[in-house]
Amino acid sequence: MKKINLVLAALLAATASGNVLAAGNNLSMGTFGLNVSTQAPGAGLGQGNANFLMTGKYVLQADMALLMGFGFGNNSVTPPAPAAATSSTDIAFLVGARKYFSAGDFSPFIGGRFDYTSVGGATTVSAVAFAAEAGAEYFLNKRFSLEGSVGAGYTSADLGAVQGKRSFFGTNNYGLSANFYF
Repeated sequence: MKKINLVLAALLAATASGNVLAAGNNLSMGTFGLNVSTQAPGAGLGQGNANFLMTGKYVLQADMALLMGFGFGNNSVTPPAPAAATSSTDIAFLVGARKYFSAGDFSPFIGGRFDYTSVGGATTVSAVAFAAEAGAEYFLNKRFSLEGSVGAGYTSADLGAVQGKRSFFGTNNYGLSANFYF
């Protein structure tokens, strides 16, 4: 529900900020964008709160962008006695590049990315992923777009002493997000 609220709030902000009718995009050289995502890499680890990632986007050319992201979460749980309180610190990093096929209101893309996720706590769980991704951005106005993407690739995860190390090849990131361009 929080994810839907985030997308709806972003849509409302774009509507209130100006022309809602698509007016081209802002994928021009030197533009900086901020992406707020509802799904972080490694969130499928099944632990912690690594489900929020902010990514910066720098447009090198009208059809090429560099990505760099960071996510952070800090969780504390105080159960009834006699159970002990627990806390965890979750982090996520992302580095990647993206190639756009269109410079219009609807801009499909492909790209590649490297993700690192660590979910702390009683047992630290970490994952490294290399993925190819595909998706599209739809520009509601020159400064705001909605994006959907899916990525597939190789993930290596250390799930702690009890579950050990695992490797996986397949879909390893997906999500909906909002982009704000400056």
